[in-house]
Amino acid sequence: RNSNSTYKAIYSRAFRDYPRKATRIHFFSKSLMFGEFEIAAQQTGTPPQVDLSSLQDSYIGFCTIASAHPGILGRTVLPVPIPQHGQSDVLATTIREPVNLAGLRLEAKGVPHIQQDGRSAACATAAIWTSSAIMSAHARPRQRRYSLAKITQHATRHSAIHRGAGASPGLDIEQIITAYSEMGYSPIVHDVYNNANIVRDIIYGYTDSGIAPVLVLSLPEQKGLHAVTAIGYTFDITRRQSRQTGPCRPAIFSPGIIIHDDQCGQYIRLAITDGSDAEERPRIIVPAQSIPETLGSRFSALESWYKDATLRYIIAPLPPRHILAQPDAAELGEGKILEGVSLYQEHILQEYRPGELDWESEVIFRTYLISSNQLKKYSSARLDPAIAKWYCATVLPKYVWVTEAVIQDQNGHSIVDSFKVVASSVMDATVSKPRVQTSLILHLPGLFIRDRATEYHWYNVPPEGVLLQSDSPYGALVNRDYIYSNTDTIEDARDTD
Repeated sequence: RNSNSTYKAIYSRAFRDYPRKATRIHFFSKSLMFGEFEIAAQQTGTPPQVDLSSLQDSYIGFCTIASAHPGILGRTVLPVPIPQHGQSDVLATTIREPVNLAGLRLEAKGVPHIQQDGRSAACATAAIWTSSAIMSAHARPRQRRYSLAKITQHATRHSAIHRGAGASPGLDIEQIITAYSEMGYSPIVHDVYNNANIVRDIIYGYTDSGIAPVLVLSLPEQKGLHAVTAIGYTFDITRRQSRQTGPCRPAIFSPGIIIHDDQCGQYIRLAITDGSDAEERPRIIVPAQSIPETLGSRFSALESWYKDATLRYIIAPLPPRHILAQPDAAELGEGKILEGVSLYQEHILQEYRPGELDWESEVIFRTYLISSNQLKKYSSARLDPAIAKWYCATVLPKYVWVTEAVIQDQNGHSIVDSFKVVASSVMDATVSKPRVQTSLILHLPGLFIRDRATEYHWYNVPPEGVLLQSDSPYGALVNRDYIYSNTDTIEDARDTD
């Protein structure tokens, strides 16, 4: 569909004749005969002659070769490569893409990728396409997915496309924002300054929410700006970096980020470090350990491409009418929990009162965006019924920001079993920080409080809150399907659709 839309918009009107049909290549982990597909497709109400689950288990993914430019990748979904020993990759942007092949319906699991052709799309267009394809797949019901040509049309509706330093046309920041707005999203722009810890926290928060922000990089070697898509982060539970002043956040366990770059490829691992005083922007580097030794030439190419690169902007597409940015939500959620612990310390469980637990150094604060339906489903499945009912009986907007206060279990051997939630705050994502009250729920150890305006009449919470005698730490909201590791110690922390 993307290739047809691009052909209709651009290549069908060109003087030169271009082929119309694209080529899709499917990958399997075992040799197959096409007759197996024919037999499987013809089975109707009879005992299966071909094991369909075996076909799905052996299905790796697909890539599309653009019709007009055979060397350019169209819509592609390939699996996440296994990380090196001792690390895990967390990609909450992973989707399951339905595929029709010889009358059979299969699924490809991975993060969608596409390349620009230099004529109908620029690097920013490809980055927006990847980001919006992820958002579309995660939405319930699924949102419309836009082609490269349509994204360029939206971006340039009120301004002309301009020429960058290279041969292909490019989009500026305003045009990226316009494209997202025309597609129905609420884009948030972060002008990045020289603080690598804060930058990692922002990218971590968005990608942990299943949102793939567009990163605008400055590439001196390429003499211009370049857009990529952040799709996840690396995670090492044995690592704990020095952190900035203030609440401790999970990015201290993250050595780097993972991106899609339409010029360099998929699943590229990068590190963000503080730049020099003259740069005033965080530096982007390619860690040597991010590339296997067998691909030494690949590391040299990436190192050359990102030489002296710096990060300029982070542009995150939030769901429609949800305008509270991740850094503001994190600040509000952390502040609300710490304020509640201090204010209600006589009512919370003894072992979590200030003095018994150091909330400034022992507690890690994690903030992510989630649909209210999924939050309630998770609460019902993982919390005590006496506690879950208060979550389920609360009126919430379609999406909410959740800040979890988690403690690290030193006996845990994976991301999932190493962190337990002791408190949480739920915030309204449809309002901005300075204007109105954003806090909807405050769940402290042994105490549940919520905003009076959110209550159903049959579960009225008194002003002082509800004391919870059966409250205890519970598993952090982590999905096993989004964690990629070369070990088998990952356990599922929640049920998913």
